[in-house]
Amino acid sequence: MASQAGMKLDAPCATGGGKKSKEQRTLRLNINARERRRMHDLNDALDDLRLVIPYVHSPSVHKLSKMAILLLAKNYILMQAQALEEMRRLMAYLNQGQAISAGTSIPNSAAVALHPHSRCAESAQRGPSR
Repeated sequence: MASQAGMKLDAPCATGGGKKSKEQRTLRLNINARERRRMHDLNDALDDLRLVIPYVHSPSVHKLSKMAILLLAKNYILMQAQALEEMRRLMAYLNQGQAISAGTSIPNSAAVALHPHSRCAESAQRGPSR
């Protein structure tokens, strides 16, 4: 009995004739079409991703590879996560300052004056106007 392990999928079977070969060819065409559709979907998704990454669509940047797009997207997400964390820390710091001023006898206007970037703080540093 001969082993079928070495036979190709598209070769006609010695006993079955062309029917098995036609089934295998149809199966192969379906698999190829499914893979082609998958690759088109992947490329469309990468094109969509390319559109939302800053600096990728500037005139000085050549078309990037799929790997470069994914790496840029990863780095952009990490950068945005760091910015978000910094914003949360700043909000907590500001909220803590409001809680301290609310818990003491310092009115809110004084708390604003103590803020280094407020106009009240600038005028307080200049001294009283005469």
